[in-house]
Amino acid sequence: MPIPINPMWFEGRLPAFRRNPVIGGLVSAGLVIAAIAIKLLLPTIPTLTILFPAILMSAWVGGARIAIPTLLVCGIVGAYLLGRPLPPQTTTWQVVTIIVFLLVGGLIIFVVDLLGKAVDRYQHERRRLDLALRAAKAALWEIHPDRPLYWNKNFYDLIGLEYTDQAPPAEQFFDLVHPEDREKMREARRLMDQGLRPAERDEYRLLRPDGKILWLENHRATDPTNPRFFIGITQDITLRKNAEERVELVLNEMAHRIKNQYAVIIKIAKDTHRQAETANEFNEAFQARMLGLARSNDLLLRGGGQEVDLRSLLLSQMEIFGDTRRIELNGPAIAVSANAAQYLAMAFHELSTNALKHGAFSVDTGRIEVTWAISEDVPASFEIVWQERGGPTPKSKSKSGFGKLVLEKLMPAAVEGTAEISGEPDGIRWALSAPLDRVLRS
Repeated sequence: MPIPINPMWFEGRLPAFRRNPVIGGLVSAGLVIAAIAIKLLLPTIPTLTILFPAILMSAWVGGARIAIPTLLVCGIVGAYLLGRPLPPQTTTWQVVTIIVFLLVGGLIIFVVDLLGKAVDRYQHERRRLDLALRAAKAALWEIHPDRPLYWNKNFYDLIGLEYTDQAPPAEQFFDLVHPEDREKMREARRLMDQGLRPAERDEYRLLRPDGKILWLENHRATDPTNPRFFIGITQDITLRKNAEERVELVLNEMAHRIKNQYAVIIKIAKDTHRQAETANEFNEAFQARMLGLARSNDLLLRGGGQEVDLRSLLLSQMEIFGDTRRIELNGPAIAVSANAAQYLAMAFHELSTNALKHGAFSVDTGRIEVTWAISEDVPASFEIVWQERGGPTPKSKSKSGFGKLVLEKLMPAAVEGTAEISGEPDGIRWALSAPLDRVLRS
């Protein structure tokens, strides 16, 4: 059963001794000298008894590479001091004793070295787990009936509390949980305390002491041999939840926009059909208008569905009808809202179509100037003017077409503005004025 292990005092110091053989050697030499000094001060103490601790500590502090030379030195010292001040023993007995001493000392070094490697592996795995959890913005916690609640350091960092050896009381944690999610988390804790399994996964909001709101996700598992022992991972899913909210907003906006788009398409179809004299004329006009609408939608998608650069929008509707060198655009950089972009695209498609058939684009000398500006008045307003130059004089039409409906009614109504169209000697002039906040993205 895994038990939370807090860092012990030697975990930060012992690796430093083992990495530096000079320090490990000095410590081992000091231990041997201390053992010899004790023997000289207390001659009745058995020689080998006081040398074993020196070997053990040398193996623990310096590892095998320091402990083996220490063992050999202790063997020599032991052979020299063996039997003092007791009556001298036989040489055979001394040799056997030293051999046994060296074998036992070697076994001690072997076992301690294995233990040291196990500690190194444990520390490595713990560091790797901490790094993996930190990379995933996750933290570890444990609930055990016989031990206090355990949080690893990542958990403290995640929820914005100062790290301590003991996790704070459960109530302090629940105070940080969002009020709307607090009872859900209390119920999950009550079930765990009773040995019952709550949901393996849940999401909740947490208010950090610094005021930041986090979305957290719990993943729980229980020990099959102890139903009241739970271990879990808590992960920061704030970015994911924010992305989900944005997706939901986009989907809702898309549904709303599609409905509006259908209404626009139906309107275009009805008015185009009413103005067309033949099926072929209706087909060509309707397709051209749908393509213009599609181009504006492409620009909307590039702008994240919220706004469109006005210059790009105008060019997308005009450049397919005439040479771009005959188009002059003047105005500040401005991004218009999705609603304004849709109707501006329709208006400039109609103006460009008319310019190709009857206006500036129908002759080689014609050109088009489009100028827009933002007024400094209060409330601020947006103004845009289409002016044809060098084209033929417009002819008055006996009936009003769909283009005129867009330019004089649909476009200004969409932005709560006013529009005026007039025929001048060298081409059409169309001007739109509207409140700025109805044109820009809100």
